[in-house]
Amino acid sequence: DLYAVADVMVIPSKFEAQSVAVLEAWAAGKPVVVADVGGMGPMVRQLGAGFVWVPNTGPTGLAKILFHVLVSGHSKELLIKIRMARDYYDIRKIVEKYVNIYENLVKK
Repeated sequence: DLYAVADVMVIPSKFEAQSVAVLEAWAAGKPVVVADVGGMGPMVRQLGAGFVWVPNTGPTGLAKILFHVLVSGHSKELLIKIRMARDYYDIRKIVEKYVNIYENLVKK
């Protein structure tokens, strides 16, 4: 319910590997703003389904990104990228990839 009423998911963690919350936000069709730490920044950049905040820009840098996101709204291109990210990380596809990895290992 919270994702449904949210405009954007913000994860300003200074220490984070790869947040499941990013995947949850994309599953709900929401863009993300993540700190450029761990795997979150590269993941968001690769798929283009959100925005990356560099922590050393401080709260002002984060505020600028949030202002941009909230004022400009969600472009059609961004919404398409969110759908692509959701499909890319679909649990059925992930499970299938793991099964293939294990099957290949067993064959060796």
